[in-house]
Parts: sequence; structure tokens; C-alpha cells
Amino acid sequence: MPDLGHAFPLAAGAETDVVADLVIVLGASAFAVLILARVGISAIPAMILTGALIGPGALGLVPAPEALGIIAHLAIVFLLFGVGLELHLDALQPGALRLLGAGTASVVLTLLAGWPLGTWATGSVQSGLAVAMAFSLSSTAVVLKYFAGRRELSQPSGRLALAILVVQDLAVIAMLGTVPLLAGWAGVEATAVDTNAAFGSLPDAVWRIAAVALLIILSRRLLPWILREALRAGGPEALLLIGGSFALGSALLCEGLGFSLELGAFLAGFVLADTPFQEELSGQISPVRDLFMAVFFTTLGMNVDPAAAAESWAWVLGGLVLLVLGKLIVIAISCWAAGAHASTAFVVGACLAHGGEFTLVLLDEVDPVSYT
Repeated sequence: MPDLGHAFPLAAGAETDVVADLVIVLGASAFAVLILARVGISAIPAMILTGALIGPGALGLVPAPEALGIIAHLAIVFLLFGVGLELHLDALQPGALRLLGAGTASVVLTLLAGWPLGTWATGSVQSGLAVAMAFSLSSTAVVLKYFAGRRELSQPSGRLALAILVVQDLAVIAMLGTVPLLAGWAGVEATAVDTNAAFGSLPDAVWRIAAVALLIILSRRLLPWILREALRAGGPEALLLIGGSFALGSALLCEGLGFSLELGAFLAGFVLADTPFQEELSGQISPVRDLFMAVFFTTLGMNVDPAAAAESWAWVLGGLVLLVLGKLIVIAISCWAAGAHASTAFVVGACLAHGGEFTLVLLDEVDPVSYT
């Protein structure tokens, strides 16, 4: 690695190493995405494969991926902010209750079916639940892009898939909050939520929840006016700055109240989704989020040891087949039981029978193997 200290004297030392690592991560990810897109591999798998290749388990171009941890965690915050910002509950009308019921049933049944399998595979009840939670989720970005590209979001299959994704995205908040509880059950340390800030009593929990509710109410009242004035005075740049600062501020406030950064970011996006500036904010924040996500998924891939994965190829392949078939069957049955046509239920099950972004987020938040 060339010495960049003379070129960037203020960034000499550890800061220079981080900048150099970022250059390698972003450059390698961009190249891999461009190449692998030609053979039908989407961006997220391409980034993970890139991380495995350039990480310490293979070429070692980035020997210490933990140095990029703060950027990777910011990526999770912006990802949940983007999910909240894109949460259009009106798109589920009509029949919202039936659709959301199908989504809830599919998530619960997938979780219940995966728990014993995860327990058998890992040898721990807590670890099995962590794995089941992670793999009960699908990729919102991939599925919505698929249906939008085929102009089928308003069709029965698209609306049903959207309903299930909404329930999954909402369930992520509860799952992230469950991580420290699982850790306490297993007697190990978790990273998702600061356990020192956990609720000490019922009155303590009530006032913290009331504070979050007050944040939502005040934001709904004040934000439209603030955003309108910002757009009028400073243009799209001011709108982006206010949206980003509100997301981070809400995340910090929720963490201070004993919740998680992720919950605060999601609530910020959910509040802003109800303003007239939702589409413009989404367009402004997407490039920032995507840049952070490139770092996150590539860094996540660096935790993969290609040699160990090759030695366990039978387990990897068997787990993949079990995941896809199991989720397809459970989701399709849930949709069919909710009144969907058999062909529609099969299409939705097939489209959602994979792991998603939050699968990786949950598995990164806590190592299920450490629960054993």
C-alpha cells in the first residue's frame, strides 16, 4: 500500500489508513458491481463477494475492516431511515387488513419454522432464534425493484408482496430490540442496544415511550413548515441537510431514551413519509444511503473466510436450498390462506424466498455462534 501521508498531511496515520481502505472498498465494489451485473448478479451480492475477496481471509487488501465500523453502522441508520421514508401504507388499500394479516402470518410462521432448525444447526436455543429472525426477512429493495420493473406493484401479487415487506420491515425494529434480551438470556454481550439504558421499571418505560410519542407528534406538526421554508430559502440542498440531521438526531434521541439508533432513524423516515416532500427527500437521500451501504455490505463480506466456506460447501448449499424451499412454502401457504389465488401465492412466495439486507444486519449485530 503506498504511503499517502505526504499527500494528505492532516490525515496521516490512522485516518490515512481509513481513507485508503475506503478507496479500495468503493473502487473494488464499483468494479465488481459493473462486471457481475452482466451475468445477472445484483449489487448487494456483488459487494459481499467483493468484501470476501479483498478482506483478510483472501487477498488482504483491507487487513482491518473493523476500522470502517462507524461508517457501516451509519449505513444501517440510513437504510432504516430510507425504509421508513418509503413506507406507503396507502398503497395497500383496499383490503389492507387482509394483506397485513397475510404478512404477519408469513413472518410468524417462518420464524416458528426456522427456530427449531436454527437450534438444531447451531446447538443453542438463543442462537437458533437469532438465525430464525434473520432469515425470516427478505430484501425490500430487490423485490420492489422487480415488481416495479414489471409494472405489477398495483397487481394482486405486487400488493401482497408489499404487505409482507411492510410487516417484515416493522418486525426488524422489534427484532433489533430483542438482540440484547437474547444476549442476556444466553449470558453474553450484545451490541444492538446499550443494555445500561434498558428500562428499569414500568413507569420508566412509560415515560420513555411517551417521549418518543411526543417526538413523533411534534415532528408531524413542525417538520412540514420547516421543510417548506428550507426548500424556499435554500433549495434541495437545505432539504437534504434538514432530512439527514433529523434522521441522525432522532436516532440519537431514541438511543438516549433506551431504544436503538435504528428505531429512531426508522421513525424519522416514517414521519417524513407523510409530508409533501417525501419524494424529493427520498431522491436526495438515496445516493448518500447507497454510498454508505456499499461500505457496509463490502465490509460485511470481509468477515467471510473463503477457505472455510469452501470446506463447508455442502452445509452452505444445503442451507440455501432449505431456506429457499422453506420460505417459499410457508409464505405461499400464508398468502393462499389469506384468500390469494394459488398462482399469486406461489409467485409471492418465490419472490420473497431469500434473505434480505436486514438478514445481514441482524447477523452482524450479534454473532449467533457466540450464544452456544
